[in-house]
Amino acid sequence: MGINNDGARMRSSPAVSEVRDALSQRSLAVAVEGRAVARVARTVERNLEYWESVRTRMATLRLPWGTESAAVMAAVMVHRLYWKPSEVRLLVLSESHVMTREAELRAVWPLDGFGHERVPELFVRMVYCLGYGERDLVDGPLRSNFGTPQFWKLLAAAVDPALSPQVVERTQADFIVRMQSKLRVLETLQARGVWLLDASPVALYAASQPKPRTAVLEQALDLAWSVYTREAIREVAPRAVMIVGKMVHDRIGGRIRALLGPSAPVQWMYQPQARRPAAEHAAGMARLQGMLAAIAAD
Repeated sequence: MGINNDGARMRSSPAVSEVRDALSQRSLAVAVEGRAVARVARTVERNLEYWESVRTRMATLRLPWGTESAAVMAAVMVHRLYWKPSEVRLLVLSESHVMTREAELRAVWPLDGFGHERVPELFVRMVYCLGYGERDLVDGPLRSNFGTPQFWKLLAAAVDPALSPQVVERTQADFIVRMQSKLRVLETLQARGVWLLDASPVALYAASQPKPRTAVLEQALDLAWSVYTREAIREVAPRAVMIVGKMVHDRIGGRIRALLGPSAPVQWMYQPQARRPAAEHAAGMARLQGMLAAIAAD
């Protein structure tokens, strides 16, 4: 991924300053604790201009809620890098994170008490941000912070079915237990070489907003593939890919297979919130668990 050096100079704000610090050589090196980082990480580390160029190109979609700032997009990647395994054995590819405004980036408390004092203290609406969906971990009002309980239950069930009820407030009211369970899920996925990535670098959904038309989502995936996703997948070179979402699979699944070659299996499952028969969701979970078992045996 190259940087467009002609990108516009980003305006200064407290949130942008914090993102810049998080992307600095020192902070990024601390976040990944000395592990090797793919070239995409070094691109993020250098500056925010790359993300500004991606934002500018993705803005042609004209989403109803607009396009997130480069600072938000970079903050999303900072969280991904914190949880990135040294070798990506299984890439779990979803559609996108949820719309986050730049003013919301500063809303998360640190996780020192949970053994993760170096976790990025930037709020974004994605599963790697522990503050998303956890009111006790955010400082200041947010427009919405409902989290993504369906996706948490999916990830937990893939790691250990007994953990699934422990990661959502409806079935585990104890905040400490819930946080410990969530961290166990993320730690286990990282240790097994599993990394979460989105097919779109910008949010394709916004809280309390109607879902975009299918044609818009398909256009977004096509555009994202050319400006971001193809290179992101190529550079991490996963041994296998699980696509979460039928539309994502139908739109770019064939391209991923062509990119990675026959040695890297690419499978898909329905999104956890999809209105499909329980048997189809169970079949998808079985495929995900089978892929986890395969990379563990490799």
